[in-house]
This record gives sequence, structure tokens and C-alpha cells, in this order.
Amino acid sequence: MNIRPIIATIAAILLFGGCAAPRPAAGPDNPSCDLERFVRQDVYSEAGIYRITMKAAGASLPMSVNLLALSAGGEFGAYGAGVLIGWSSAGTRAQPSARQDVQIVTGVSTGTILATHAFLGKDEEIEQAYLSSSGKTIYKARPRIALLWSNSLLDASGKRALIESYLTTELIDEVAKAPDGKGLYIGVVDADSGEFQRINMIALANGLTPTQRRDDCYRAVVNASSAIPIAFQPQFIDGRMFIDGGARRHLFLTELPAALQEPGVTRRMFAFVHGDLSIEPSEVDNHVLDLAGRLSELVTEQGMRDSIQIADFLAHEPVRPMEPSSKPEPMFLTYYAAAAAAAASCAPKKLQCKADSGLLSEDMFCQPFMACLAQEGRRDGAAYARGEVAWPQWSELRRPTVMIKSIGTPVRRSPSQ
Repeated sequence: MNIRPIIATIAAILLFGGCAAPRPAAGPDNPSCDLERFVRQDVYSEAGIYRITMKAAGASLPMSVNLLALSAGGEFGAYGAGVLIGWSSAGTRAQPSARQDVQIVTGVSTGTILATHAFLGKDEEIEQAYLSSSGKTIYKARPRIALLWSNSLLDASGKRALIESYLTTELIDEVAKAPDGKGLYIGVVDADSGEFQRINMIALANGLTPTQRRDDCYRAVVNASSAIPIAFQPQFIDGRMFIDGGARRHLFLTELPAALQEPGVTRRMFAFVHGDLSIEPSEVDNHVLDLAGRLSELVTEQGMRDSIQIADFLAHEPVRPMEPSSKPEPMFLTYYAAAAAAAASCAPKKLQCKADSGLLSEDMFCQPFMACLAQEGRRDGAAYARGEVAWPQWSELRRPTVMIKSIGTPVRRSPSQ
């Protein structure tokens, strides 16, 4: 997404000044959720229950713990939905583990949109949510004069309505009934404190009454975690302002408790990277507004790389050996699925979409592009799960693709050229 026009508009508004609107009163725009009760510092602190439950059931060891970490990335989430479907197509023979054997799901931003359905195994339903959406259904431009007192450049009420339509009471009931050892965590940023917070969605689904309040709060957390800063309006909860979890973490995990660091436990992290991991070349106009827009693009792309790099580093941290002579094992074996190659293949589809808002140079949720991403995701997921292609490692994905601009068309070259 080219957000340079958005940044330019922000700068212009700041030049002329604006008036802050009051925070919404308690109600649908600011539900009372007692959210602090559901914040977890270590999202795996409850995961030890899984091993205890397996032992009580007489399950044979070694056992495995599979984490699915879903990154930020807007429309690229369609690729992740496709990968899940392709992975499922391999059934119980999937390598290195069956799709249904994922115990823990974490997500931010578009990963949050995916998370509940991914947790419940309803992959085709969430893919359809992407394929039936577009910029027209998710957001609309505000009148220019309204930007002087608005808290976002676009009115994303359509996203909120979409969340309400697919996160039904029945679906949230299923989350509440999740067995011990399962985990669903969504990342949000408390804009007031600046903190990244991990919300235990199973605990929330079980911990609030009546049902309408619970549902409103569950959906509010999902809306908050996918509230792109500045572009989409923030979500207020308990009187506090919350924004997109991707503002601090594009993908997240934390350390495992001791119970899951025992010998014989296989720990896997499947990380879906929803982004193209590249910056297109551009001759930046010699003006502060254009420079501000370009800087925002660079910071966003670098933030995604840095966040995933940190997660990968934590995943490969060795756990403490049980015996002094034992060889340390990594906390997680890692398996990646990244949308970058699919994005390049699907790029021509973008030409079929035009922005409905003068603030954007393109539709942020282009249906033909998302349909292509989902199809590519299905192919990749099936190929990985069937062992036809190895799941990539971050070391393979992080190598930057260098865009060298010559006179005329940009030429894409690999780092070795």
C-alpha cells in the first residue's frame, strides 16, 4: 500500500491545525470490558496444562506443541488463509505436522482477522471473508473538512461491521469451550501507555457476562488490533485508546514455561508473514510532504523485518538441557510461509483496482489481488505440507531483494548479482 498521500494529508492538516474530539462515552464505541484481567505477559504460561492433560489421558510421548503466529499485513492475509487450506488438504500426513494439531495461535492486525477462524479450523470461512471484501466494503473517505476533528483519515465502519458479521455469538462460544492446553492470543497496542499487550481471548470468552457484553468486547479487541494507525479510527475499550498491534509487533511469541522445555517435547513455530518484504523504487520529490510519506513506507517495512527477526531469534534460543552433557535444543523448530513471492506473481491483478478515496493511490483491499494471493497460498500450503517443497526459513526470506533503478523501468536483481 502506498501511504504517501495519507502522510502528506496529515502534514497538511497539522499545518492548519485541528481540534481533538472528546473520547466516546461508555457504549458500543467504548465498551466496558475490564480488559486488564485478560492481559498475559507470557502467552504460554497456561500451555503447560497441555502436557499435564496429555499425561493424564495416557498419551504416548514424545508430544508436540505447535504454535501458529500470524503477522500483520492487510490484504495479504488472504494468502495466509489460502496456506491454511492448502496445509489442511494434506490431512494427517502433512509434514511436519497436521494442520489440526496446532494448539496455540497468536495474531496482530490482519493476523487477528485470521486468528479466531484459524484457531477453530474454519479456514475456508475466513478466506471467503477476504474474498468478499474490498476497500468499498471496509472504509470510505471522510469529507476533507471533517479531518480537522476526526481521529482517522478514513471511516472504517465497514471493517467493524464485517467483524460483527463473521465473529458470531456461536463462534465465540466455540472459543470459550476450547480444551485445556489450547491458546488464542491477540496483540493490541494501548496508545495511551504505548504498551504492546497480549490478550487471552479464551479467558475473555469465558470471563465476561452477559453474552452481549462478552461478544462486544471480543469484537472490540479484534477491531482494535486491526485498527491501522491514522488510516482507521482507533478502538476505545474501558476508556482507553487501542490501535493496531502491528504498531509495535508484526508477529509475536514469548518464552515457554519449564514444563514445555523437557526432553521429548517437539516445539514448532509456524509463522505466516503477510507482506511483500520489499520497497518499490521511487524518485522522491524534494519536498517535506513527499519525504515524510517515503519515510513512513521505509519505517513500516523495516518494522516488519525487525519484528520477525526478533521472533525468529527468540524461537532459536536454546532451552536449558536437562542433563549437563545434553545438547541444547532450540525453543522452536521454525517453519515460515511468506506472501512475498505470491505478491510478485499477483501484482498485475492490482491494475484492476482503483482507490475510491483521493487519500489513497490504490485500493488497500483489492479483490482480484486477494483472490490471486489466496490461490497462491493454497498451492504453497499444499506443497509444504506434502513435502514437495520445504517450509522456508527466515534466513531464506530475509535476504533483501535489491531494486536498482536505471533509466526507464526498474530492474529487480538478487543480492548476488
